[in-house]
Parts: sequence; structure tokens; C-alpha cells
Amino acid sequence: MRSSTDSVSVTTVVAVDPETAFEVFTEEVDAWWKHGKRFRTGERGASRMRFEPGVGGRLLEIFDAAADPFVLGRITAWEPAKQLAFEMGGRDFGPGEKTEVDVRFEPADGGTRVTVEHRGWDAFPADHPVRHGLGTGGAFTSMMGVFWADLLVAHRARAEERN
Repeated sequence: MRSSTDSVSVTTVVAVDPETAFEVFTEEVDAWWKHGKRFRTGERGASRMRFEPGVGGRLLEIFDAAADPFVLGRITAWEPAKQLAFEMGGRDFGPGEKTEVDVRFEPADGGTRVTVEHRGWDAFPADHPVRHGLGTGGAFTSMMGVFWADLLVAHRARAEERN
């Protein structure tokens, strides 16, 4: 059983159909995934984000043509217009350490309900660097909720530019 601090869930409604919401999320990720240290690893300067489509594909942060990309995650579910799921890591994650991100696209009045659930935090101790000194309580969970809320607002704005 998961604890109340193991996952974060954020939802928004985007004024486009589920197919478009999924396409923007996956094909235009670099256009809506914010820049800066809070949202990207940024250790090697400016970067581009890209999903490789399909199960087994990766979420990449690409720095330049010569450098190897940073693999943020590997896709575990790819159902256009319905679901995207991927394992997610970070620079502070050790070998085998990962979390899970599940993104759902559901028809809703006025468009598509997009829900992101990011889970797996209970596997990380309170002093793990990924927790930014916030421990295992509500402050860390709140920080991750704001992180995803900021990204979903940017996704919604990008998707609605299509109208």
C-alpha cells in the first residue's frame, strides 16, 4: 500500500481533443517543458527534450549533436490519445533508482482531461538528494505537485495554440 507521500497527481483540462493533447505532450515536449534548473538537468547548458515514441522508447534531454543525451526515462505504456507512462530518473538517482510517471488523456467537457501521476517516492530515503532537503513529508510532495502543475499549465497553453 502506498503512503500519502508516495505520489503526486495533477490534472488540467485542455481545450483540444485527446489525440491533439497526446501529440502535443509527446511530439512537442520541448516546446512546453520549461527550461531552467528546476525543470531540466542543465549541467551542460541549453537542452532540448524529446520522447522516442513507443514502448521501450526514451525521454531524452539532448544537449548538442556531439554529446550523448541524458536519459530521463524509458516508456512503459504508449497508447495515443489515452495513456503515456514512463520510468523517470534524474542526475541525483543512483543505478536502479527510478520513479514512475503515468499520464492519462480522457475526453472531458470542453476538451481533454490530462492527469499526471508521479509515484515511487517512498523508495527514496528522507536524506536523498532528489528530495532537496525537504524529507519525506508534505513539503516534498507539495514541491513535486507544483513542478507538474507548472508543466501542465505550459502543456495546456501549447496545446490550445492549435485552436
